[in-house]
Amino acid sequence: MIGRGSFGNPWLFQRARALLDGAVPIPEPSADERIALAMEHARLAVRLQGDSRRTVIEFRKHFGWYTKGLPGAGGLRKRLFQVESLAEAQEVFAEYGELRTAQVA
Repeated sequence: MIGRGSFGNPWLFQRARALLDGAVPIPEPSADERIALAMEHARLAVRLQGDSRRTVIEFRKHFGWYTKGLPGAGGLRKRLFQVESLAEAQEVFAEYGELRTAQVA
């Protein structure tokens, strides 16, 4: 169960360790932190498996896990599940960031 909980949430282990050590709880990662790590993870997957459409399609589920719980995540995931390249994913994340910024302003 813990392993599944870590999908898209690698911060789980650091946060759990802090709690077990009696340290100050570590806050949830921001949307920007989640997106940055999702893209880094995707770049590593491409480097390992090759820059192919198949690699990106297989990685779509990871994007879904990283974006779980973000504001507007349903629409974001719908778009991410259609990307066929990392460049497309980066564009989707950039547009999401711009939308979030506009909503805050």
